[in-house]
Amino acid sequence: MLRKTPKTIAVALISAVGLSGCVPQSGIAASGATPRVNQSGERIDVITPVSALPEGASDPRSRSGVAFAFQAQGSEQGIPIVLVPGLGLSSSMFTETPDGRSSWAQAFAAAGHTTYVYNDPSILYDAESEPESGASRWSASRAWTTWGMGPEYGSAYPDAQYPVENFDRLVESFPYHVSYGDGGRGASGGDTSVALKSANLEALMDDRCPCVLAVHSASGPTGFDLAERRPDLVAGLILLEPVGAPTDAAKVESVYRTIPTLGVYGDYIAQRRQSGRKEAVETMLGIINDSGGSSEMIDLPAMGIAGNSHLMSQDRNSNEIAQLILGWIDKTVP
Repeated sequence: MLRKTPKTIAVALISAVGLSGCVPQSGIAASGATPRVNQSGERIDVITPVSALPEGASDPRSRSGVAFAFQAQGSEQGIPIVLVPGLGLSSSMFTETPDGRSSWAQAFAAAGHTTYVYNDPSILYDAESEPESGASRWSASRAWTTWGMGPEYGSAYPDAQYPVENFDRLVESFPYHVSYGDGGRGASGGDTSVALKSANLEALMDDRCPCVLAVHSASGPTGFDLAERRPDLVAGLILLEPVGAPTDAAKVESVYRTIPTLGVYGDYIAQRRQSGRKEAVETMLGIINDSGGSSEMIDLPAMGIAGNSHLMSQDRNSNEIAQLILGWIDKTVP
């Protein structure tokens, strides 16, 4: 059976002019440097109840996440939004940009949505130096090519939307992160690491939601696990180039048919080796639509908007993308 193609939101944007061949400034953070984070939201220390921990979870630090709340502004209060960064990225990817602009947390709050930006237990948010032998951080060269700044480190795509001239400030913001997974199985069949993150995210959302949940990159499995266990907490789902989109028709129809879902994709997907991820999202959205649910796709290159990176919330046109997402929420999410 042919799947219905998810609708693409067709809104014209004026793309910012990209920079070609930009080499990052000097001063990229050394491995022991303190991550630079500029937060203005209200801090929430998120502790997973012991009763909610998956079997085999023994490290007490795996219970602790950190979130920041940006309170809704204006008289009309919209549905809250939860933003979950991908692997090895802190909440700063949604609160600031390397060139000094605010990001989606402030844009969503200004539109009337209390917004929570989240650091899962794998993010050692308060670490000021390398805390243990198992901790790691993204390297500058790997991040550059993996996230679509350019084809090789120091060489930017000619239409790059990311402020690559300030790339060193992004590197400085990378937090230390660890894995608490032990190879065991979580509540929804995933590994223990996903189950730990999902349980902690549930602790944040439990008395604050239903919310629109936005998952980025490798936080996809965390969001999918939570949606499948606690669909009552997820009023809408935003997939920002995620890992692990489910493609089993029976699962998608039973869980996601009643959750409005939006996919969001930037540029250079093939060069970033993320074609398989995108195809999985497209399959998922098609199944949702076939089963009578609601899904759409913001495919920026298909809309004539070139050069967006994996970190769309920090790209030069990040605010325009935020407005597209807000338009979808206002139109689609109850």
